[in-house]
Amino acid sequence: MKKITSAALLAIQLTWKAVLLLFFIHIGLHIFEGYLELMPGGVPLQATFSFENLLRSAAQKVGQWWMVYLLGALIGTTGPSKGSKAVYTMNRLGISENQMTLVFGAVFTGYFLLYWAIQIAVCYGFFVWYSRFTLVGSNAWMLSCWRSEWLHFLLPLGEWWGYLRNLVICMSFGCSAAFASQQGRRGKIPLTWFIAPLLCVFLLSGRIGSIGMDMVLTVLLIAFTVGYFFALKGGREDEDL
Repeated sequence: MKKITSAALLAIQLTWKAVLLLFFIHIGLHIFEGYLELMPGGVPLQATFSFENLLRSAAQKVGQWWMVYLLGALIGTTGPSKGSKAVYTMNRLGISENQMTLVFGAVFTGYFLLYWAIQIAVCYGFFVWYSRFTLVGSNAWMLSCWRSEWLHFLLPLGEWWGYLRNLVICMSFGCSAAFASQQGRRGKIPLTWFIAPLLCVFLLSGRIGSIGMDMVLTVLLIAFTVGYFFALKGGREDEDL
């Protein structure tokens, strides 16, 4: 257990600064875009647009999925390289490269879970900001979670399969990035990282509360994640590090 904890701390040490910077940039862009949407020309916006429309406009301009690609590409290329101090630490811990990839997958999954929480917090902050300029009912936030496609994706409310879908998405993205990191160290092009996000963009476009589509996506992402584990098991345990 101590070895796994040390390996997880190593993974965090290699990536946390870049990930934190990326999160701050993304939050800053949302705040800037929110200001432009709510206070055009420096004048507070009157209640002429619904919160859902404002959120949709801001999300489209800032980008809903670019952060996912950027985060995955960043952490997927930040792993230990051959001959590095991190690899020396891995060898000293007695952890194989494949085991380290699994630990990286768990840490990277945590990053995507954190990003999910940050997105909800940003949307809620946007809603509180919006409520200062217009009259909103006590159930306005809950109604927005049903009306806004992006917000309902982030916070599915009573749809348990939506939370399952999002958890599997985070797990699949994290494992994909970790596997891409390993493939990159072995001199291969880590194109597998792009498969899971592309599936999400294609299958989730404009579909609110579709249990059938959510289950299809969940099963496909689980299948890809299991495939990564089989690829690790079937490949060489370690190369020259």
